[in-house]
Amino acid sequence: MTLLIPAVVLIPIVFCLPAWIVARKRYGATPWSLNFAVPGMATWIVLATGGIGPQSLANIVELFIISLGAIPVYYLKVFYVDRIKPDPRLNTVVATVMLCVVAIVLRLAMPVLPE
Repeated sequence: MTLLIPAVVLIPIVFCLPAWIVARKRYGATPWSLNFAVPGMATWIVLATGGIGPQSLANIVELFIISLGAIPVYYLKVFYVDRIKPDPRLNTVVATVMLCVVAIVLRLAMPVLPE
């Protein structure tokens, strides 16, 4: 568990780095936009420690779903949404809220997975 959280946090950062470099050059993206998946993962952790949703060690896969799901969301945001709506900060906030909603839905809808 000690290595799991840093790995889950670093996966979207590393894979979103090329898109962030493009966004930084085009729109002046801040380093915060690279960490937009962290609040979604923190929401999942708070819900899991609060006993909301199924409690099984195998349900940790939900954290990986959030982490890996953040990668295409970020690429979609940088290369599509930021071109249509030229407010990258608002778009980052919207993407962050979407990931938090996904975390809540995963905690409530995922069945208990066998360990």
